[in-house]
Order: sequence, then structure tokens, then C-alpha cells
Amino acid sequence: MQRASQLLATAFILLLLGCHVAWRAEPWDNSLGGVNGGAYYGYACKGLAAHGFFAKRMLGPELFHRDDPAIWRPYANHPGTGYFFLYPAYLHLGRDEASLRWAMLGMLGFSLVMVWLGLRRVARPEVTAATLMLLSSLPLLYQYGNMVDIPLLCLAMAPITLARWRAWRDAGRGYLGYFALAFLAGLTDWFAYFLVPGMWLIDLFESGRAGERLRRAFLIGLPFGISLVVVGAWLVWARGGLENLADHAHRLLLAFDGKQMQQQSDIHRALAGKEPPFFPSLGGHLLRTVGIPVLALAGLGLLRALAGGLRSPLAKVAVAGLVAGALPAFAFRSHAAKHEFWFLMGSVFFALLAAGALFGFERDREAPRRPLGVALLVLLAAVAGYSAWRGVGFHASYRTEAFRDRGRAMARIFGSRDFVMSSLSLAADRFYVDAVMIPGVRTRASYDFLREAFRPHAGSFDRVFILWDPAETADTFWLRDPSPEGRLPYLVRKLPEPIRLGGGDFYLLELDPKGFFAAP
Repeated sequence: MQRASQLLATAFILLLLGCHVAWRAEPWDNSLGGVNGGAYYGYACKGLAAHGFFAKRMLGPELFHRDDPAIWRPYANHPGTGYFFLYPAYLHLGRDEASLRWAMLGMLGFSLVMVWLGLRRVARPEVTAATLMLLSSLPLLYQYGNMVDIPLLCLAMAPITLARWRAWRDAGRGYLGYFALAFLAGLTDWFAYFLVPGMWLIDLFESGRAGERLRRAFLIGLPFGISLVVVGAWLVWARGGLENLADHAHRLLLAFDGKQMQQQSDIHRALAGKEPPFFPSLGGHLLRTVGIPVLALAGLGLLRALAGGLRSPLAKVAVAGLVAGALPAFAFRSHAAKHEFWFLMGSVFFALLAAGALFGFERDREAPRRPLGVALLVLLAAVAGYSAWRGVGFHASYRTEAFRDRGRAMARIFGSRDFVMSSLSLAADRFYVDAVMIPGVRTRASYDFLREAFRPHAGSFDRVFILWDPAETADTFWLRDPSPEGRLPYLVRKLPEPIRLGGGDFYLLELDPKGFFAAP
């Protein structure tokens, strides 16, 4: 039973990793993972390569110009931890999609090893193997397992941190081991901080006086608090002072409220689109990325853990991790409604609860004997096989060459000293272009904002363009407005001309740089 489950787990892990090796050189796809990989992290690595990793103090940009270090708008959404392995991979392995995916493939393998190391301390071997089998078969990991983004780091650190927490709590010693892992988890990404309320919730149901519980709560949160101070100190150094840190923090806090973020910026407002409903969107994400069989087993496992009074350490780890994995969705409702990969950290705990439904959570429980054990293994393999099959199809549904084709077509038109405002949404095509490209410029307010913001750097640009989709007449009518108030006075050097980019028709308007950057 034990050997068979381990062999099956190994087979599904190798299948997952093998698929990602085969897919490593594909163009950025049509999912939000493709956008993040090309338009954010891939683009940021281009910026770091142009100006130096330590010269820019490990701050990846969401906007930069390779000839002017003054134009550097940092990407504020996540700590810079990921660049320690993404940037060297980009620099030395080809400076393309495959170079970044090799780095993330290593992180995926590291995450699976960390899951195994964490669970083997609190779970029986067959439960650990079943968890790894279900986790490595999820469509979520087939599509987003090598996504060039940072949340995968939290998947790596969450189970081993929670396992160390239970070892410290149940044995009354080993706090330093928990402290070290929790501190490292806090350095990976903001998602990891949601582990704290998950542990606090379980601790509420454990014995002890109020003072003792407060002491435990303080000790649980202490390493995360220290890691937050370290991240804050790095940002003060990287941003050049407390004033710039306050701006960075403000932009980050806006992420809690998507509508508020849209109101703060013309570009965000232009990119926003219609806000999807939260609960239906979240349910759809779970059905696509986790699937009904695993969700059903996880629900049974949760009921089994709660019915047992959360007596076993493994049950406590599973429920605390589930809470920690779900809380980011409610904290960042706007983002969670749009991002399918929001449950990456929680995915391991869906798999763990599903495994617990089949094999139980108690460490001293005997493994099921034949024929029950064989029947459970067959059921487990069937669920994992079905999930993996859906995962391959899920990945194929997003595959496209549109961004690479359009980006390479743009690269033939725009050079490194060009400034391009585009009505197109933020997309991975800018990974292939050396020009400064500002997406989502669909209103006159955005246009005027950019004139003002880039006026100090006017000497960096030889040409200025507006690129827009002719289908977006409702958004870009001001470009063809004949009234004196609507047209762009004294700026147009060439009339709009139709161009073809990667199979699509667009209009290109070239402006006079002196007129564009001139003070009003």
C-alpha cells in the first residue's frame, strides 16, 4: 500500500514536470499568468538587465526606459524576493520565455519537495503520497505551476511552516525551527502572512488561560512581524526614503479595493472593465482549477477533520492552511474575482483534505488493508488521472501565439527611443518591444496625465506614437474629434495610418515630440 502510493505519486509528479519542460518555450499565453509573466516579471527582468540588479536595488519595474535610469516606476504588488532567481535565469539562460520558465520549474520542484518535507512529520506515508498525487494532478498546477509570478513561493513555504508550528505546539519545544521557517515565509510574498490568522483560529480551540493564549498568539506572529520589518526596511532603502515608501504602501493598499484603485489612476480606470461578481467568479475558478472530484473529496475531508474535533496535528494543519488559503480571496475580492490562480497557496490543503477523506488524519492509524486499500488507490489514481487530463486541456485552452506575433511586429516599427501610448490592455506583447509602451491609454485624461508625467524625460525620446484598435471607437473618439477642444493641437506630425500587427488591424498616429512634451 505504502510503496504503491509512493510510486503513483512519483509518476504524477514526473508527468506534471515533464509537461512543463515540454511547454517551456511556448509564447506567453492568453491567461492572466501569461500577462503577468510577459507584461510584469519578464518586462521587469528586461529593466533589471538594462540598468543592473543592485543598481536599481532589486526593484523590478512596471515601467522603465533602457537609456534613462530616471524612468523607473517600481512594480509595487509583491516583495522583490522572486527576482533573486528570476533575474539570473533570465540573464544567463536565454532572455526569453524559456529562461524564466526554467526558474519557475525549479521553484515548482522545490515546492513539491517542501510539501513532502512538511507533511512527512505529521502524516502517514500513504497520506503524504496521496496529497502529492492529487496536488500534482490539479489543473491549477498544469496551467499556473510554472507561471512567472511569486505566489508559488507561498505554496512552498506554507505546509512546512504549519507542520513546524504543530511540532512546536504539541511537543512544547522546537520554536526556533518554526521561527526560522515562518520568517522565511514572510519574506516570500504577502500571501504568506495569511498563515497567521489560520494558526490563530486553531489556537482559539486549544486549552490554556487567556494570558497563555495571548503569549502563543504573539509567538506565532512574531517571525512574520520581523520579516515585515525587514521587507519595509528594504523598501525604504530601495525607494530612497520614507516618503517614497509611503507612496509604495499606498499603491499596495489600494489593491484591497479594486474600485478605489481604479479611481486613483486614469490608466487603472481605463484597464478596469466591468467588475465580475465575486462569489460566482470564485466558484468558477475553483471548478476550473481544482475540479469537482477533488473539491468533493476535500469537503468530505473537512467534515471528517471537524467531526474528529481537530484532535490530530494533521487535521489542524489542513484546516489552518485552508483558512490561510481562502482569506486572500476575501481580502482582495476584486483581484480574486479576476485571477484564477488566487488559490495557489491553498491548493496543497485542498489536496491534503481530499487525501484525509480517504485515509484519515491520525498518524497512528493503520493503513487500510486489502481489498479496501486497493480500492482506495484505484479511486485515488482515477481522480488524479482525470484531473491531470483536464489540466492538459486547460493549458491548451490558453495557448496562443498572438502576443509574440504582435510584439515582434511592434519591434520592427518601434525602437528603444520611442514613446508609445496604446489603447490596448496591458498584455505580454510589450515583453518583445524595446520602446516605452504605456497600455490602456483610452481617454484624453490618460493622455494629458502622461504628457505631464514624462515631460522631465523628454530628451529620452525621438518619436511619440498613439496606437489604437479601430474597434474601440467609443473609447478613442477624442482622437478624431474635429472640435478645437477635442483635437490634439499642433502635435500631429503624420495622419493616422492603418497598420497590421500580428494578424490584427490597428491605427498608428505619430506626434511631434516637441509639441507633445511642451509645457501648456
